[in-house]
Amino acid sequence: MPDTLSACKISLDVMRQLLVIGSKQGLDVDALLANHQFRLEPMENDPAYMAGEEFERLMIAAIKALAQPLTGLELGSRALAQVFGVTAYLAQTASTVDSFLSAIIQAEPLLGTVGRTELHREPGEVHLIWHCQLVDPLARWHAIDFIMATLASFLSATVSPGTLDYEVQLGHPAPTDPVQTARYKAVFCCEVLFDQPQNRIILPARLLDHPINSADPQLNAVLSRHAQTVMEERESVVSFKDTVTLQIKRLMLHGMASRENVAESLSITSRTLHRKLREESTSYRALLDGVRQEKACDLLTHTQRTVQSVASEIGFDEAHSFTRWFRQRTGMAPSQYRELPEK
Repeated sequence: MPDTLSACKISLDVMRQLLVIGSKQGLDVDALLANHQFRLEPMENDPAYMAGEEFERLMIAAIKALAQPLTGLELGSRALAQVFGVTAYLAQTASTVDSFLSAIIQAEPLLGTVGRTELHREPGEVHLIWHCQLVDPLARWHAIDFIMATLASFLSATVSPGTLDYEVQLGHPAPTDPVQTARYKAVFCCEVLFDQPQNRIILPARLLDHPINSADPQLNAVLSRHAQTVMEERESVVSFKDTVTLQIKRLMLHGMASRENVAESLSITSRTLHRKLREESTSYRALLDGVRQEKACDLLTHTQRTVQSVASEIGFDEAHSFTRWFRQRTGMAPSQYRELPEK
């Protein structure tokens, strides 16, 4: 884990999703970016991320512009799975609370390094701890509230009603307004302790074996492989083509892998994207088709999802269009590919 904020980073996709949510809360995103001269730029050697220092600066400006005392708490209480992408989906398809928590920790590097989650097992209980790397007190306060409320909300949504019994400890002071303090208890549905040494949720150990309502072992296995592949690719990006492929995979999770969105995620124009890929003897379409085929084959092999579902997952509106495309790429229909004994 980095020791200073200067060594930290945050997923550009997470940052964009947060700005979209802020816009829905009344934040004038365009004015914010212009007035403070912010640019959502990828790091030079880490194109999926932006620098932690710039993230903190942007976060502080957004919080002040919204002027809502409990912004982080309120947003986190809504369990915004779209912010966390594959990390959230991986956790929500896990089989038990134990594997749910393990999945969060496994895929957390995809989100960045401005925070780190740990799971400590104690006699009779489990401590889910989140370490915040942000430096500014305002940024830390809202980041802690957002992450801890999100974790609690995710947990509450994935187990049977009345099952979850936990305690919450936060590393920042209690609000001076008793109405705001009461809001913490309402959001977490338990007593909340402030000014604690660490940010933690304390759960009874027996809860680890509790099944998850949204468990989907097949999809979880696919997502787990995908998360591991993306993390490995992010460590070994060596060319512009690799960078674009990585961005296509990331944006496809949200159904946003258009040429324009890929270019925007790299802070370049579509024309520049086309030119730079041509210089490496490839194109956006070729890379998109490659990512689509890889994902389609994985879903057909390891899940029982319908052909229409697979088609939608990789960006086709209609199953017959996907089937025709897949046949052109592989020489067989999706149903035939699924029946192959080994791949």
